Amino acid sequence: MMKVESIDNMASHKPKGRNAGKLMLMMSVPMDVFYEIVSHMEPKDLLQLSRASKELRALLLSKKDTRRLWVAARNNVVPPLPDCPEDMSEPRYAFLVFERFCELCGQGRAQNVDYAIRVRLCGGCWTAEAQKGSELCKTLQLQRQKELQEILCTLVPRGTRSWSSSEWHDGPLKSLDQMRHHWYYSPQFLSVAREYLALRRSGNQTALQDFVEKRQADTLVRRNFHRTLLDWEVKSGNIKYAAGADAQAERISEITNELRELGYDPTEFPRRNTDWDQMLNQPRKLTPRIWNTIRPKLVVILEEGRRQREADAFQLKWAKRREQLQAHYKQFLLEDRASIKTRTLPSPHDAVELPCMKDIMTGEEPHVDLTQENFLTIRDTMLFEAEEYRARVQRELAKKLADASAARPVASSTLPPRKRRRLPGAKLVAKGKQRASAADDSDDAGMDSDEVSKLLESPSSVFRCSPGWLNPDKCNSQVVMSYIGLLEHRQAKHGTWNNDDIFVTKPGYGDLFDAQFARRLLSSLRLEEGTTHSELDVIVHSGRPQCSCRKDPIPNFESEPKPAIFGRLVRLFSS
Repeated sequence: MMKVESIDNMASHKPKGRNAGKLMLMMSVPMDVFYEIVSHMEPKDLLQLSRASKELRALLLSKKDTRRLWVAARNNVVPPLPDCPEDMSEPRYAFLVFERFCELCGQGRAQNVDYAIRVRLCGGCWTAEAQKGSELCKTLQLQRQKELQEILCTLVPRGTRSWSSSEWHDGPLKSLDQMRHHWYYSPQFLSVAREYLALRRSGNQTALQDFVEKRQADTLVRRNFHRTLLDWEVKSGNIKYAAGADAQAERISEITNELRELGYDPTEFPRRNTDWDQMLNQPRKLTPRIWNTIRPKLVVILEEGRRQREADAFQLKWAKRREQLQAHYKQFLLEDRASIKTRTLPSPHDAVELPCMKDIMTGEEPHVDLTQENFLTIRDTMLFEAEEYRARVQRELAKKLADASAARPVASSTLPPRKRRRLPGAKLVAKGKQRASAADDSDDAGMDSDEVSKLLESPSSVFRCSPGWLNPDKCNSQVVMSYIGLLEHRQAKHGTWNNDDIFVTKPGYGDLFDAQFARRLLSSLRLEEGTTHSELDVIVHSGRPQCSCRKDPIPNFESEPKPAIFGRLVRLFSS
C-alpha cells in the first residue's frame, strides 16, 4: 500500500508548543486513509493544511488525483457552495471565497471581493487598481472614439464590491449594463482591450466578431456568477448567525446555571453593563477554561451590584429619618453663620454619612420620628467627627495648590527685585511643589496641618467651583473663592464633596489673579500684606471693607451670596 514519504527537509528551527510535531503523524498514514480524513474537511481547512509543509502543499495543490478532494470539501459546506467555474482551479476558487487576504499586498481582512473579476483586494489596492472605463480608454489613447469605448467596456466585467446595492437583484442578469462611467479592474481591462485592438488592426472581421461575442457572453456569465455567490454569502451568513445565536443562548444558559450554583439568582444580573454583556453574549461554547477565566470577573460585578442594592435599600428604608436628620442639621447650620467653623462644615448630604449621624438615624425603627432633642444629644460628637472631614478636604485643596504650582512657573513680578516681596505661604507653595513631585497621591502633598493652613490662608490661593454641564444653575464657574468661601458654597449648593469639581485659579489661563494682584487688592482695601483669608472673611461678614479711595468697593452686593463677595472684589479691582 502506498504511503506518503516522510518529511526530511523541514526548517532548521524546531517548532515549539504542546502540539508541535503532531501533524507529522499524518504523513505516515496510508494514502486512502489520508484521503478519507481530508474528505471530511471544508475548503478553508484544506488551504490551511496545504501550508503546513512543502509535501502537503505539493500533494493537495496538484492537479492530479486531488480535484475530488476539493470537490468533496466544497460539498461539505453548508449551504452548498456553487460549482467551481471552468476557468478556475478548485484551490483558487476556495481561496477567493474563504480567505480574507488581499491578493496584491497580502493585507488581512480584505473585504472587496468581486467574483466576476475573480479577485479579492483591500481598500487601498482596490482604489489603486480600479478605474473608470473612460480613464482606461485615455490610457489607450482612445478618448475620442466613443463607440469603441462602449464596445471595450462590454468585454470584461465591471467592478463591483460585494456589498454594492446594484448587485442585489431578483434574478439573473439578462443583458450587460456596462458603460464608460463604470469602474473596471485595470490589469484585466487593459489586457483584453489590447487583444481586441490587435485583432482589429489585423483586419480579420470574423475573428474580431467572434472575439467580441465570446467575451461579452463570458462577461454576462461572470456577472451572474457574482450574483449567485452573493446570494450564497447571504444564506451562509444567515445560517452562521442562527448557529451563533443558538451557541450564545446555550452559553448564557450554562453560565446562568453555574452562577446559580454559586448562590446568585438571575434577577441579580446587571442589565446595562458592557463588561458583563461581552462575557455572556458571545457565540462561543462555554468551556472549563473560559469559565475559569470569566468567573472571577462575573462574581466581582455581581458582588458590586449586591452592595449597591443594599445601599439603595438602606437609603430607601431610612429615607424618612434621614430627611428629618438633614432638616435638623440644616437648622443647626443657620444658628451661627458668622462662625467660619459652622460655614465650613459638611453639606447635609455628606453630614449624614458621619458615624454618629448614621448611628442616631438607625437607632430607632424607621417609622419613629427623629426629633431635634435627639439630634442635640450627638451635637458635640458630630462636631468632632466633622473636624476630620474638614481636615481631609483642606488637605485635598492644599494638594491641588501644590500640584498647580508644580505644573506652571510662578508668575514673575514687574517690580524691581529689591522691592519684590513674597506673600505668606509662597515658601509653602514651593515646598509643596518639591514634596508633591516625590510623594504619592495618598500622602496629601506631604504637608502637616500647619503648613496646609498657612498655604490655604494665603490671599493668592483661590479656587473655582465648576461641577460641569449637569449643574449649570448651581455655580458661576467664573467666580473665584477662598477656601472658606468654597466650603461654604459647597455646603449650600452641592451634595457630596467632589474634588474633581474644584479648580485652582492659574494666572496665564485667562485669570489675572496672582501674588502681585493679591498685594494690590489688600493695599486697595487698606489691609496689611499679611492679611489672611480668615481675616478677610471676618471683614466681609462683620462690616464692609473700605477702599483707599474712601468709596464703598461692593455697592449693590447686599443680595450676593457671601462666598461670592471675595470674587466680586477681585473682579472689581481687575477692571
